Amino acid sequence: MNKMEKISVERLMLIGFGMTFVVLLLIGAIEWSNSAQSVVAFKVIEASIVLLLALLLLLLVRIRRVIRNRLAVEQALQEVQQPLLKAGALQDAIFNSANFSSIATDAQGVIQIFNVGAERMLGYKAEDVVDKITPADISDPQEVIARAEALSVELGTSITPGFEALVFKASRGIEDIYELTYFRKDGSRFPAIVSVTALRDAQENIIGYLLIGTDNTARKQAEEALLKAGALQ
Repeated sequence: MNKMEKISVERLMLIGFGMTFVVLLLIGAIEWSNSAQSVVAFKVIEASIVLLLALLLLLLVRIRRVIRNRLAVEQALQEVQQPLLKAGALQDAIFNSANFSSIATDAQGVIQIFNVGAERMLGYKAEDVVDKITPADISDPQEVIARAEALSVELGTSITPGFEALVFKASRGIEDIYELTYFRKDGSRFPAIVSVTALRDAQENIIGYLLIGTDNTARKQAEEALLKAGALQ
């Protein structure tokens, strides 16, 4: 983009109005030179008007180009912003939903985001857990140990009981959805279905994990009711 194109449309229009004013003054000067019968003055003024009109035409072309470029930039920004706004709205809907818990951690497992759904399900406030504990600290320790042992056998590697057991598959790019018992702040417990996703940066390095959980109590109760009904028959 050259220097002329960097000038704002408003400034270009101001210059154009100034040049138009000068042309009008020169036209008035022509009338004066005619009355004064000065041929030299007439020729000079006539040449000046032609030059100014040519410059004015060039200026109008520049204004049109600047306006076109500005519209193209605005359209490109809208095309970029629309999916971002949509993604932002979806992200807000996820993290503000009270229907499921969204717990995001850093790469070491320390909780960084604890949404309203997690607060409702677990009874903790975000400030109680953010930068303080990992999801393993609110999970049934016996189930975490059992999961670590089962994964160690399944994947042929030693997995330490704790947060690593909750995200090991996700850290290897393996889809991971499992059932886990969470402990509420008041000490009560409930079964949850947990989906784990590794969060990565542009270089594919893991920067954290997202654990999305749903309360599985209702389904468990329904299954138990069916089993009891079957036993009574």
